[in-house]
Amino acid sequence: MKVLFFLLLVANLVFLFHIRFDTNSDREVQLRPELKPEKIKLLSTPTARLERGGQFYFDLQFAKLNISRCS
Repeated sequence: MKVLFFLLLVANLVFLFHIRFDTNSDREVQLRPELKPEKIKLLSTPTARLERGGQFYFDLQFAKLNISRCS
């Protein structure tokens, strides 16, 4: 078991050094697509969804009911 632990440790360290010190700079790094800030909708308050009776409200009521049954 100790041998397996040290083999995995060495494999992780080799992988870390490979990622950290990779000098292959001719390949292009692909970044994730940018966020589109115009499509983000902010809620006015954290309770705005609760006041509208969204799914979170019903999940919260269900959780409170189950907690009261257990105690």
